[in-house]
Amino acid sequence: MFRSTPRIFLGSAILAALSLCTAKKIPQNLLQFGEIPSNETAAYSFQIPSSQPPPSNTGNWLGWGADVYNNRWASPDAIIDTSNVVSLTQVCHKNYTPGVSAAPLIQDGIAYFPTWSGLFVALDYTTCNTLWETNIAAIILEFKPLEQEQIGLASPVSRTTPVVGGEEDEVLYIGTLAHALLLAVDKKAGKLIDTL
Repeated sequence: MFRSTPRIFLGSAILAALSLCTAKKIPQNLLQFGEIPSNETAAYSFQIPSSQPPPSNTGNWLGWGADVYNNRWASPDAIIDTSNVVSLTQVCHKNYTPGVSAAPLIQDGIAYFPTWSGLFVALDYTTCNTLWETNIAAIILEFKPLEQEQIGLASPVSRTTPVVGGEEDEVLYIGTLAHALLLAVDKKAGKLIDTL
């Protein structure tokens, strides 16, 4: 296909690793040939914990689908049923043509998400104000123009939900489709900190 095929998945793999829980360290002797004996696999594999915590009471979604389980549960106080659905009102509406390209990260009333037009957006959904927009497409194309084989296959956009290291972390991490980059972006200002 093209030389950078293995890099296509690198950004997504790094983001997934950042959002998973810590697993047991695999001993060096088991990694010698890149294989783990089958009787050791269960003990040393990267696993999602066996029991799920209750949904977040804060309304924060700090990873894709709210958490590592991708269960997309709303907080317990956000109860919508047939008795109150008619009283719901729209608080915010923004149009990002042709659309949003991944589920948002939500923290402290701010939604962080990528769009199909190549933007990375921070939106205060309580006031409907856009706090900042960063042009991911420009960052990707400045890093390296798309090769002929990539045109039409790997758009200069992100298809990953942003990840934050922790509730107090001021850095957002987001992967890109083209060139499989991992971007570190300042959460407050939307400025690019670094590219991997």
